[in-house]
Amino acid sequence: MNSIQATFPTLTSTFDLGTGTWSADDSNPYVQTATTLPTGFAFVWDETIDLTPFAVQDKTFFPDRLGAQQPGLHLCGPAAANWNGEAGLEIMDIITSVPIGIGDLKDALIARTFPGMPDYPLDNQFIMMGKYCAYSADANLSYPGLMNPVKEANFGAGLPTAADKLFCYRIVLPRSGAAPPQNGATLEIPGTRYTIAGRAEEESELAYIYRLRQSYEQKQG
Repeated sequence: MNSIQATFPTLTSTFDLGTGTWSADDSNPYVQTATTLPTGFAFVWDETIDLTPFAVQDKTFFPDRLGAQQPGLHLCGPAAANWNGEAGLEIMDIITSVPIGIGDLKDALIARTFPGMPDYPLDNQFIMMGKYCAYSADANLSYPGLMNPVKEANFGAGLPTAADKLFCYRIVLPRSGAAPPQNGATLEIPGTRYTIAGRAEEESELAYIYRLRQSYEQKQG
C-alpha cells in the first residue's frame, strides 16, 4: 500500500477598507488574485505531489481511499457587524494530474463552474479529487465569527494516473453581499490535509502508453 499527501495551510488575513486589500499571511502566504467582488480578492494556494518514484519504474498509481483532516474553525470576524451581517465563504480544493491556471480557477469559482464538469473544459478523468464547500455566518450563534457549512460536494473521477506529478490547488473566495467588509474584518481558514491511499503497480504496456498519451494531450491543451 502506498499513500500520497497534500496539505493546504492555514489562512489568516485582515481587510483594509482604505485600500480594498487583505493583509498578507506571512506564516503561510497565499497568492491573492483580484476579483470584481466587494471583498476584492480571492486567495489561492498551489503545490505539487512528486510521483517520479512511480514514474521511473513505469508504474501507475491506483487511488483507493481518500482521507481528510481539518481541525479548527472557519471564522469571519471579529463579529458579524464587521461583515455587515453578510459573511460568506467558498472554498474549492482540487488534486489533478494536469496543471490549471490560477486565474482560470478563480474565475470558475466566482461563476460556480467546476473542473471536470460539463461547463468547464478540463475532462473529469484528470481530476483525482475535488471538493467544494460553502459557509455562511450565523449572527444568532454565541461564538464570534463562526461560519457554518451550508453546502459540501465532492467531484472528480478518482482514476489511476501515470503522471510524474499531481497539481494541488485551494481557492478561497470571501463574499460579503453587495458591500465590502468593514475595516479590520478578519478571515481565518484552518489548514487541511488530504491523504490518498492506493497502490503503485505495473499495467499492460498498451494501457500504460495510452494513459501517458491522454495526459500529454491534455497538458498541451
